[in-house]
Amino acid sequence: MAQYDQALGLATTIAEEIKDRPQNIIGWVIEVPGDALGNESQSSIVLIVPPPGITFAWTYPLYNGFQCTISSNPTSNSASVNYKVQVQTPQGLTATITAPVLPSS
Repeated sequence: MAQYDQALGLATTIAEEIKDRPQNIIGWVIEVPGDALGNESQSSIVLIVPPPGITFAWTYPLYNGFQCTISSNPTSNSASVNYKVQVQTPQGLTATITAPVLPSS
């Protein structure tokens, strides 16, 4: 359960980074510091988040066997876009957080 708790913390941290970024036409890059991920030995991870309105699911290695998948599907509701952040532990447990992003004004 300790690794699941770590995965949940990672998913939450990454989802917060996504929610803090406004939508734009070309997507964005998220750089999450290693200490925010609870891994002092890693400086940071860089995740590319595509723009809203396209279907995608991209998986990134994090560290120590953890991996993160960020995905989204287009919706008819243009008021917001939900990105799904899933972090999987080396044992296959998955923590999932939804990151709603409001459009830029």
